[in-house]
Amino acid sequence: METTAQIVPLKQVTYEQFKEFLDSLDEEKKTWSLDLQNLKNDKEFYDGVVYVMVCVYDKEVIGLCSCYENGIFPKMVEVSFVVKKGYQGQGIGTMLLKRVEWDAKRETSYKLITAKHYKDNIASHKAFLKAGYKEWEGYDGAWGWKIKEIG
Repeated sequence: METTAQIVPLKQVTYEQFKEFLDSLDEEKKTWSLDLQNLKNDKEFYDGVVYVMVCVYDKEVIGLCSCYENGIFPKMVEVSFVVKKGYQGQGIGTMLLKRVEWDAKRETSYKLITAKHYKDNIASHKAFLKAGYKEWEGYDGAWGWKIKEIG
């Protein structure tokens, strides 16, 4: 029987599975970090109200995408995602981004999704473009910004 990857809400995996995923990230931590959104730690993040989807393969969390209010502009949310190194380049990041977008369209009144990534993170750049995001110009520094209309 073949096992396939599934995109599910974070609460469908245990905190231990989530923590194991975070602890397994090594190279990925150079270009991504968990945005706790004013929470104290990853346990509060897991227990909290931040919208998070994970990709699970054979009971192992291999990717994560969080979505939260931008806080600057109304009707706008920001996304962040990470995929474990051994599973990158297989479309998992794009699947996570599209699922979060679908949920945001269906369940909220948000009109825009934004994202930022390190400019030298080419994999993230490509995943955002593949998911239909556009470059959001005007920001300097180490970040590349993306934006997508959803409403």
